[in-house]
Amino acid sequence: MTIRPPSSRHRPGPRRRGRGPPPGRSSACTSTICRRGPTRRPERFAQWVDPRSPVDDERLLTDVSLYWLTGTAASSARLARETPRGVEPCPVPVGVAVFPYDITHSVRPLAERLYDIRHWTEFERGGHFAAMEVPAELAADIRRFFSARALPA
Repeated sequence: MTIRPPSSRHRPGPRRRGRGPPPGRSSACTSTICRRGPTRRPERFAQWVDPRSPVDDERLLTDVSLYWLTGTAASSARLARETPRGVEPCPVPVGVAVFPYDITHSVRPLAERLYDIRHWTEFERGGHFAAMEVPAELAADIRRFFSARALPA
């Protein structure tokens, strides 16, 4: 059996229909929710969120359940799969929200080489699940980005 890193599972290739719910009910959330780390938070989730985050187990289970019950887990991974690996510049105005506990960290000088960065915000709190962790701050930042680009009436 060959063990591949997670990123290789999302490599570019022909699009296939996403799998439905996994065969066992508990396997839908085992790797993200059920394995507990030393902080009593789910192990992988704990690595991807700000430790000060108010997200409780019920909210996390609700979020994962929505993906599982609607069969949309595969489509949610499309961004990782379809992200271009080349160096072709993107001319569309881009807003970037940087969270200290995200799984990847953005470096502005590198991002500016390929993207037309018009809005860059570095948050003091938040992680990979920013919409759950700091929803008001994220929503306000998104509004600021689009308000500055609104067409005159």
